[in-house]
Amino acid sequence: MAYYGITRIEQVPVEEDIRREGVFSHATMEYINLIAGLQQSHIPLIIHPGKRVKSKREMRQIEENLTETRKPQKVSAQKRPSKTERRKKAQVEEKIKNALSAAEDTREGKPRHKKKERAAQKLAKKQRLGKSRRHQASNRQ
Repeated sequence: MAYYGITRIEQVPVEEDIRREGVFSHATMEYINLIAGLQQSHIPLIIHPGKRVKSKREMRQIEENLTETRKPQKVSAQKRPSKTERRKKAQVEEKIKNALSAAEDTREGKPRHKKKERAAQKLAKKQRLGKSRRHQASNRQ
């Protein structure tokens, strides 16, 4: 294959070879002049929608902004609510439950007996141990 290419080149007449070389040098000179002219003129480096970049510094700033927006955001682990928050939540839920039950009683036409309700709530509460029993219970743990 290489031999075929060499013999083919040898078959080109000298005048034709000189003419081709002249055309090639003329084309390269035109290309060099064109590049030199373009170096002096300003060409926008990156075109963003609605934004033309005038310098490399502007291009870098835009690229930095784009990379910053692509960074994944840190997701903080969910914290367990503190005891006070849980207690507050429980109190709010209890108040809501009491308000709903009171509203249901009045809707159905049943009279509300506050004294009886309070007495029932007192009985429903967990009985508190005496001091000596509390002391014993804490020592067992």
